[in-house]
Amino acid sequence: MIDEIATVIRELDDARAAMRTVMEKFDRKTIIYPGWTLKHILAHVTGWDEAAANSIEAHMRGGESAIDAYQGVAEYNEKSVETRRELTFELTVREWEYERERLKKALREITPEQWNTPLMFPWGGYGLAINLVRVWSRHEHDHARELQELISRSAITFIDAPDDLPRAE
Repeated sequence: MIDEIATVIRELDDARAAMRTVMEKFDRKTIIYPGWTLKHILAHVTGWDEAAANSIEAHMRGGESAIDAYQGVAEYNEKSVETRRELTFELTVREWEYERERLKKALREITPEQWNTPLMFPWGGYGLAINLVRVWSRHEHDHARELQELISRSAITFIDAPDDLPRAE
């Protein structure tokens, strides 16, 4: 179990390193996805790390976390970004780092029994913590890969956008 958790933490670290590398290539005002700048993407990833940590911490206390994405994944994504909209870019990055460290701390503290017992996922349903965490490491890696592809294809349009654009529908 300890080796498995170390591997999962390494996967989280690898995904984070990939995102850090690619984010340095973007101007903060660049529209990356419709209505989203880099700040919005980081807020989105932060929200899911927070939800995963909430689930694991509640599981470790012998309970269940509220289902963060009870209205659906798209709504949760919007909420994650909206609740962080007023943060500066620097504070968004700090929270992005903090929530990842919080998730890793929970993983380091989980007992073997808890690790091998299903917990409630942020979107509902149950499964093992390893499956929950691997979803997020892949998720961040996917975003980093998409951003790198945008750079490679020069598909990014640099525009003078406000820091907090509303998400396009």
